[in-house]
Amino acid sequence: MPWTTVTALWPCFVETLCAHFPHFEPAAVRRFRGDRAKLVTYLAETHDLTLIEASETLADWFMAHGPAALEAQAA
Repeated sequence: MPWTTVTALWPCFVETLCAHFPHFEPAAVRRFRGDRAKLVTYLAETHDLTLIEASETLADWFMAHGPAALEAQAA
């Protein structure tokens, strides 16, 4: 999923991201407003990952779960 799509539809992803990543605080994730660098850093810090691991984890999550998150918001 292109990151421009993620940024444009950020509110649709906040809830599902927080459900999948248990150490995420919804208010913090909302504040990022789709800023990929901030989200990667936050994931790394909260889930004991390197920046590379966090970046790969997010990319994988958006490829696997992004479309489903959008469908769930539309329903």
